[in-house]
Amino acid sequence: MTLIAHFRLVSESEDTACYEERTEEGHPLVIGTLCIQNWALPQPIPSSLRVALDFFSPARPSTRAVQQAPGRESMGDRRVTVGKSVTVVKDTAASLTHPPEFLEQYLGRTGTVLWITADGAMVKFDDSATWFAYTELQVAE
Repeated sequence: MTLIAHFRLVSESEDTACYEERTEEGHPLVIGTLCIQNWALPQPIPSSLRVALDFFSPARPSTRAVQQAPGRESMGDRRVTVGKSVTVVKDTAASLTHPPEFLEQYLGRTGTVLWITADGAMVKFDDSATWFAYTELQVAE
């Protein structure tokens, strides 16, 4: 199932652009207000957005990482934490949710961890940010 929501720009600051959801009359809001960091948007800041929400159920729970403590995730004997520098490496455990074709464009790139989940981390590069599984990341020493 996919839901599509449409937004229009209502305010912009030095760091963020805030969008208000537009719906057809009589339809309820799906998201409401959406604020996005300016670095993640194309320049000039778009006046409208379309957001697609795709829902899925993984075939089985992920066992790629075990949560050690809030804000710290396990990668063998190394730790991925917010603000750490990481390099994207070849994933030997590729799956349908982590296809190797997607990963190829990021191999060897180094970025900074923005946030972490039980399975991986959102990594910011100079021009974009993308989520990677822990098996695809190597902590810079």
